[in-house]
Amino acid sequence: MPKRFFSILNEDGITLLEMLIAVAFLAFIAAAGFSVFYCSGRAFAGSGEKAELQFEMRNVMMRIASDIKESLYLKDVAVKVAGGVLEIEKREDVNGTMTEVLVCYYANNEGQIMREVRRLQDNSLVYVMPLTEKKVVPIFTEKDGDKGFYEIKLEGVNEEGRTVYVLNSCIGRRSI
Repeated sequence: MPKRFFSILNEDGITLLEMLIAVAFLAFIAAAGFSVFYCSGRAFAGSGEKAELQFEMRNVMMRIASDIKESLYLKDVAVKVAGGVLEIEKREDVNGTMTEVLVCYYANNEGQIMREVRRLQDNSLVYVMPLTEKKVVPIFTEKDGDKGFYEIKLEGVNEEGRTVYVLNSCIGRRSI
């Protein structure tokens, strides 16, 4: 019987060195597979959280933009930015009646963006509603003096306190 040059099996079986090399090779392959699986799982979980945050922030931005654009029908200077609060005077349906209201957007202690509506006539509270479940930092600034342009910046923050998504928009009031 001809002898092969590289033979894994010799007459005595597998050597201890060959067994250790095979185990080390399998351990390396298993570790690499686990690493890929673990990293892809974390990326998938993080992308779902970020997508949910983006969805909430876009809804808030659309709500704020709608309120700012509707504010012109009440009076010329109906939007104010003061102390981290955006105040908008407009007409809104309250219990079936169009009522002049003050709508305030601000962040509460938990970091949720709140929408508070009060009647202008007697400053009575109509309702307070959270618009986000996740922590979002709103930054409201007025652009170009009193010309009716407002920059709204929303910063989405994760559980570790890092900003993971920023939504920035410049919104103008409707002209008559």
